[in-house]
Amino acid sequence: MVKFFPVAALGLSLLDVVAGAYANPGPCSGVCVNTHDPSIIRRDDGTYFRFSTGGGIAVHSAPDLTGPWEYKGAVLPDGTSIKLWDGKMDAWAPDVHRVGDTYYLYYSAVRAVAFDGHNLAAVGVATSSTMDIGSWKDLGTTGVQSNDSSEYNAIDPDLFVEDGRSYMVFGSYEDGIFQVVMNDPPTSAAPNTYAKLAYEPSGIHSQEGANMFRYGDYNYLFYSNGVCCGFDTKKAGEDLRRSHLRSHPVLPISTWLIGDGRRNQAKNVIRAAKETGVKRVCYTSFVGAGSDKPNDQVPFLPRDHHFIEHEIYASGLDYNIQRNWLYQNNIPQFFAQSWHFTEDRWLVNSHGVPGAYVAREDCGRVFGALLLGKQEKNTVVDVTGPEPVLDKDIFDWMNSISGYKAEFVDMPDEELRAYWLGRGLPTDVYGDFSKVPMKLCIGDLLCCGETLANGSMNKVTDTVERLTGRKPLGYKENLLQYKEIFPKNQ
Repeated sequence: MVKFFPVAALGLSLLDVVAGAYANPGPCSGVCVNTHDPSIIRRDDGTYFRFSTGGGIAVHSAPDLTGPWEYKGAVLPDGTSIKLWDGKMDAWAPDVHRVGDTYYLYYSAVRAVAFDGHNLAAVGVATSSTMDIGSWKDLGTTGVQSNDSSEYNAIDPDLFVEDGRSYMVFGSYEDGIFQVVMNDPPTSAAPNTYAKLAYEPSGIHSQEGANMFRYGDYNYLFYSNGVCCGFDTKKAGEDLRRSHLRSHPVLPISTWLIGDGRRNQAKNVIRAAKETGVKRVCYTSFVGAGSDKPNDQVPFLPRDHHFIEHEIYASGLDYNIQRNWLYQNNIPQFFAQSWHFTEDRWLVNSHGVPGAYVAREDCGRVFGALLLGKQEKNTVVDVTGPEPVLDKDIFDWMNSISGYKAEFVDMPDEELRAYWLGRGLPTDVYGDFSKVPMKLCIGDLLCCGETLANGSMNKVTDTVERLTGRKPLGYKENLLQYKEIFPKNQ
């Protein structure tokens, strides 16, 4: 059994060595965006290879760690051979190692509708002697698999080799981080060798992304523990108030909640801000939230924002609010992932009305400007892209890049609703997404089209350039970073 120290046991001597041995992070050139869960390895000829989640495990290479990084293709262009259900499978979190003369790439095979409460997952492996595109052979599952009754979740693999023996470290949430002995060659797990390495018994057991390495006489296990932005906002208690002390301004950022959950979070943040003397609140809202209609008559997506804006106004606090138009980024990341599911069609209800879609990055820059006080207080700004564009124009452009042969279909609202109900799409985000390829509910899809069709997103503002000094990104300039996940004919 491997002996290890968890990250909490690291001593100052190791931290001093690490701090002295590595330079501060530097700039990256080339394709450096949309890179999730990267794994980097250097080939003998000096070429660096970067593997990342998405697009069948995207592969980029560069002559140096700083770049320029260039997209080369996919390890699994046709997807993983692992099938755990009747729907689409995704490949995540690659981990690449050279053992002998062979490169082994381990990946998490998960349903394309992950995060829905199910643990159907497996650790897969592909091998190559060169890492060149087209040289990878998918061997399928290593035998490390999980289902709803498993004590572990079979994702986030990490290979560790010691004294000629290979171990697989893996796990996410559930009962923690696990280890299993791998056979020789390391393409399958040895039976009856599973062991639990780390477990946080309290809360939601938020441990994942483990990595083990050896230093001196010990093996060190690093892993992520905790959740982002995880203040307990169920009540405006001491922890929440403490987080507001000496803060000016405060910006509430919602978790993935709709309805009372999101509204209560915002109310508690506003209450704590008042109790601790905060003077100003900054808030990111959505187009349509400024409606003068009763809240229950506001469209689905801006409804919570409409409620929260009025809570801010009623608080007496100074404020800056930005209402973002729909993100350009959502089209390849969310909408396009349904096109295969809908028989190679994009079904919309925008009725031929264009919208000034905005880049998510521009919205972030504007928010930074608001935090710095560059906008007059107690004002609301609309954040838009540079020009109104038609959904069909974006659809045609994306397909001209990928070669995808598909049909654009603009449907009446009720016809589109009936179609999605018939395909099993939930009406809200808390429904069952196990039969559909994306986590966008009927309310999301219909509201996006309705907001375009009623002209709410037709307006163009100078907010981005005025507050950031940069012209807003057009959709072509912004969406090229996602070209590797543009749909293609199967």
